[in-house]
Amino acid sequence: MEKRLNTLSIATIYCLGWFPVAVFAMYMKYYEIASRYSQLLFVNSNIADPTISDYLFIYKNDILINFFVIPLFIIAIIYFFYHKRNILLFFIISLSLIILVLLYANLHSWGTIGRFLTWTAAVDAITFGWQNLSLIEMYIDFDSWVKFSILVMAVLVLFLGSRHFSRSKLLIRSINVFVGVVFLVAIIAVLVGQTSAMKEAPTNRDFISQAMAALFKKPWDDEHFNQDIRNKGLLESFRAITQTRSHDDKSEYYGRAKDNDVIVFVLETGSDRFMNLRDDLDSFPTLGKLSSNSLIAMNHHTTFPATSEALFSLFNSIYPPRNYYSTCVVSHSVKFEQAFPGFVSLLQESGYETSLYLPYNDVVPLDHALHQNLGFNKIYFAQAEKNEGKGMDRQALEAMKRDISGWMASDQRYVSVLLTQIGHAPWPDRPESRSITEHGKLVAKIQDEWLGELVELIDRAGKLEKTTIIITGDHGIRTAREDPELNAGFIDEYSFRVPLLIFSESAFSQPTYIDMLTSHIDISPTLLDLLGVNRNKTLEQGLGLWDSGLKDRTTFFLGNWYFGADGFHENGEFKMYSEVLAAAFANNKLQFDASNLLEDEGDVLKIRDKTRKLYALQNEWLEQNFCD
Repeated sequence: MEKRLNTLSIATIYCLGWFPVAVFAMYMKYYEIASRYSQLLFVNSNIADPTISDYLFIYKNDILINFFVIPLFIIAIIYFFYHKRNILLFFIISLSLIILVLLYANLHSWGTIGRFLTWTAAVDAITFGWQNLSLIEMYIDFDSWVKFSILVMAVLVLFLGSRHFSRSKLLIRSINVFVGVVFLVAIIAVLVGQTSAMKEAPTNRDFISQAMAALFKKPWDDEHFNQDIRNKGLLESFRAITQTRSHDDKSEYYGRAKDNDVIVFVLETGSDRFMNLRDDLDSFPTLGKLSSNSLIAMNHHTTFPATSEALFSLFNSIYPPRNYYSTCVVSHSVKFEQAFPGFVSLLQESGYETSLYLPYNDVVPLDHALHQNLGFNKIYFAQAEKNEGKGMDRQALEAMKRDISGWMASDQRYVSVLLTQIGHAPWPDRPESRSITEHGKLVAKIQDEWLGELVELIDRAGKLEKTTIIITGDHGIRTAREDPELNAGFIDEYSFRVPLLIFSESAFSQPTYIDMLTSHIDISPTLLDLLGVNRNKTLEQGLGLWDSGLKDRTTFFLGNWYFGADGFHENGEFKMYSEVLAAAFANNKLQFDASNLLEDEGDVLKIRDKTRKLYALQNEWLEQNFCD
């Protein structure tokens, strides 16, 4: 008996190395969830004056797991398999360090985009970091690395020091008393928290299991929605979800820009706050010059706060699925037999030269799938060519100008797309004295000058009156690293509202302003109508920018794997559901806080299920219309 007690006492020492991880996990729960959302959670539970039990309710599962269950498990396996404790210690240390790395990754995920790290976000972050090594320090600074290193050292010292601690009876007794007190306090805290009247929410689960689930687990079961879609049919289901009416055969703008050449200029991180075409058009000389023969969408939005998903909508008139990496689009076959349906492939079939110009090579798998299957005859990567010492964006622009000059000389119709990167926030060269908005506007003005070079080139050749030019942004600000004022974890107009101007002397004899709420999914149908391209409109989820059906349409703002939230606009009201909080919000503008929280459970479920059903539909839409 005495030997067993002695073995148990020594086994207890081996759980010490876990406590730095446990403390870090508790810090994460406090800093990233409780400090952000506790008041909102109290409001959602109709608690006006929270007590200690209400605060402990938020932490109870973390306390139970980190300070009782896991330490007790470590003690148990060391006790029962004492003769294999060295092998067990290796696995315990390895798992503890893996969890520590996961927590550290989520520290930056929450600090940047306000949600748990998903697999898609991890792939996106790793590939972006690999391509832009100089920007890593803007996301993870030196102090952060030092603190993480200290945590790692603490875990190693306490675990590896267990055998040395066991040589001192005083240390054994002291550690056993300490662990016993921790267990006792943990159980009391959990019992007190259990007495709270708080509603259960996803955020009440322990932080570690939530981090693991976000990375690997499918967030919800689609089968219920899939069955409903199969019963109604794909197109009718989409129209029912979005209240999109049947497409008109022809609009008054149809064919006005027939046989026009096309230029598409997309600003990276092109927030409407940086290029405000409603109130600040004079700050952009090129756009000001073009505006007299342009359609200007005054209330335009992207579909998603990440470039690949946003551009997929722009080129192909389709909302993104919840995760492209779980669809047929990103597969072992990088290139499909048929190009994706959209304005690029349709114009290519009509005899247009189609070209895409980028400063940097593709690294993100979705970028590969997107660029290779849109229907471009030529894709130019400045990074892959001889460095001309002009900067990658400038080099891509010069290549575009050379090709356009050649096509104009031979009277060849073309569609050329430029995707710049100069606007990609955060900006390491921004002086502290210059605000985020001021710097974003300065970068936008530089790109307005670049656009001016293209316009001047085309004008000198006498081709401007037969050229349609589209200027827009891929998305707005979407991380707290880019702007600490961002309401991370919430759908917000700062992330979704972007400028849109379509110039065409052939189509617009005067400035044409569209006040209706519009989306990137509307750009491809608009352009194809202007050019008079006959096609199967049932493959398009958007409408022409002038279509009166936009007034009654439900327009979505998707951000699931990025923000942990999705939203939409219908009947004059913006609505949002947060998967992180399991809460819904409604407001008359695209901004949300605790004052916009909805309490009716039926309303919450309707908002949640509306976006979930759209996501289920998108997977099937891609399977039927995009993949071989």
